[in-house]
Amino acid sequence: MKRALVLLALLLASSCTQPLPEPAPPPAPAEAVTVTASSIEGLSGQIPFTLPSIERAFPGFTIVADEEDGVPIFSVREPGSDADLFRLRPDWSRGFIGSVTVLVPGDTGLVELQPNVSPFTDLPAEIAQACNPEPAPTDGPFSCTVALSTGELILAFPSARYAPRLESARYVPGPTPR
Repeated sequence: MKRALVLLALLLASSCTQPLPEPAPPPAPAEAVTVTASSIEGLSGQIPFTLPSIERAFPGFTIVADEEDGVPIFSVREPGSDADLFRLRPDWSRGFIGSVTVLVPGDTGLVELQPNVSPFTDLPAEIAQACNPEPAPTDGPFSCTVALSTGELILAFPSARYAPRLESARYVPGPTPR
């Protein structure tokens, strides 16, 4: 009798356990995104400087809220990377995105570039030499491709009489090993 009660208790206990949790789905891959001086991938006008707005503008990326000199910023990173790819700062009201900085890795560290502000001469030498076609400011627009951990960054420069300024930066996901 005692044995039957113990077996019944074990049977009841085993039927009350919860199933093992399902593993979390892998994070969604980052989508291609283009940043210019006036928009982020087609979002023009004033974009609210809030986490949900930044997450919608950069789907699949890791967004990190931080502070720099007492000013809130958002850092945008490739999935699985600890290196910032874009850095967003608020406007004077701190209610909307004021500026987007592109962080380009070079031999001497990260170089900060801003669309419509940073000249071609700000690029690290190893990246500038790899631009396609070989840049001559009066020859027409050209681009520079930078390999990243899970994709590539394409920097576009227009033709200009003097040093051309960064027109746009486009992140394209893909299996580009570094």
